Amino acid sequence: NVRGVLVEKAVEAARANATWQFFSLAEIHPRTFTVTHPLCAFFIAYLLSDLALGAIFYPSMMNMASGWVHHTAYIFFFSYWLHRGWGHIAATAAVFELPTFVMGIACLYPPLRSNMGFTISFFITRVGLHFGILYATYTKKGRNAPGIDGSWAPFICVAVTYPMHLFWGYKCILSVQKRMRKRSLSRKAKLEEGTLSARDAQDLTAASEKARANPTELLSKRRRPNFAQNLRLQIPAIAANAGRFFNGLAPPDTTSALNTPAITPTGGAVPVYANFGSAAPVLALHKAARAAADRLGRGRKQSTSSLAGSLSELDTEPESVASSSALERRPSLQNNSKRHSTGGSTTPFGTVAVIPLDAGPDARDKTPFLAIRSQAETTDRARRLVADAVRKAWAQRAPESWKREWDEEE
Repeated sequence: NVRGVLVEKAVEAARANATWQFFSLAEIHPRTFTVTHPLCAFFIAYLLSDLALGAIFYPSMMNMASGWVHHTAYIFFFSYWLHRGWGHIAATAAVFELPTFVMGIACLYPPLRSNMGFTISFFITRVGLHFGILYATYTKKGRNAPGIDGSWAPFICVAVTYPMHLFWGYKCILSVQKRMRKRSLSRKAKLEEGTLSARDAQDLTAASEKARANPTELLSKRRRPNFAQNLRLQIPAIAANAGRFFNGLAPPDTTSALNTPAITPTGGAVPVYANFGSAAPVLALHKAARAAADRLGRGRKQSTSSLAGSLSELDTEPESVASSSALERRPSLQNNSKRHSTGGSTTPFGTVAVIPLDAGPDARDKTPFLAIRSQAETTDRARRLVADAVRKAWAQRAPESWKREWDEEE
C-alpha cells in the first residue's frame, strides 16, 4: 500500500511538472542587454553576411534549403522575437550552431574534418535540444512563463523550423550509410583482388592527400553556373556599357576652368563644353588657349590705338609710335577674333578679359597669357586656381607648332 501511494504521488508530480525541469522556460532568467540582444544581433548579422558573401564567393554551397530558406526564416524569427521580448528563447537556441562550427573548421583546415563529430553534434543540438524547446513552448507552464504570457507564437516558430532539421538529420544518416557501404565495397574488392602493389597504394594515398589539401579543386569541378556567378562574370561588360552610356550624355559645363568669363545674357555667347574623348582634353585646352589669345589680341589692339592717339596729341617721337603700332601686326589673332565672334558680339563670350587687380600695370607685356583673366576669374579665387592649372597643362602639352606661333606673336 505504501509503495502504491508513493508511485501515485510520483506520477501526479510528473504530470504537474510535465515540462521537465531542464527545459522549463520559467527557469530561464533573461539577461536582455548583456546576452540576449548582442547575441541575437550578431546572429542576424552573420546570416545576412553569409547570404551576401555566399552568393559571390561560394555560390555552390548556398543551396535553396540550407541557405536561402533557412537564413531568411531565421532572420525573420529572430527579429520578431526581439520585437516581442522573446529573445532569450532565441539565445537559448544559439547552441544549434555548434555543428556549423565543426563544419566550418573542416572547410578552413581539412585535416580537422570529423564526420562523426558533425553527426553527433547535429543530432544532440538540432534534433534533441530542438525537440526539448518545442515541448517547453507547447506546455501550459512554458506558455505562462514571464514574457510569453500564454502566446502560441514561440511554439509555432519553433515548430516551423523543426521539420527542416529532421530532414537534414535524415540526409545525414543517408550520407553515413553511403560512406559505410562504400568502405565495405572497397574492403571486399581488396580481399578479392588481393593486396594492392606498393606503387598503386602510394599513388592512391597521394591522390587522397591532394584532394584533402585542395578541396577547392573538387568544388570547382562540381560547381554549376548560377545567377550570382553569371552576374559576377558580366560585371566588366556592365561597367563598360555604363561608361559608354554616361560618356554619351551631354558633358558638363567647364567654362570656368578654361579662362572663360561669366556669360552675359545679351551677349549671344555659346558656352564651351569639354569633350571627354580620347584626345578631348588636349583639344579643349587648345580651344581655350586660342580663345584667350584672341581676347589678348583685341585687348592689345584697343590699348595700342588709344596709346597712339595720346602720343599724337603729345607730339611724341615717331620711333615710339612705330614701336607701339607694331603690336597691331598680328594677323593670326585678328583672323581668329573674326572667326570666334558670335551673335554680333565683339568678343567670343560677350565680355572683355581684364587684368587682375594685383597683376601690375605691365602685366600684359610680361606674362600676357597667365596675367590676363576674365572678370569671373578676377573676383573668384577658385576659378583663378583652376584656370591657372589648365593654362600650365596647356603650356606643357601644346604642339610645337602652337608654341612657335605663340613665340613669334610675342
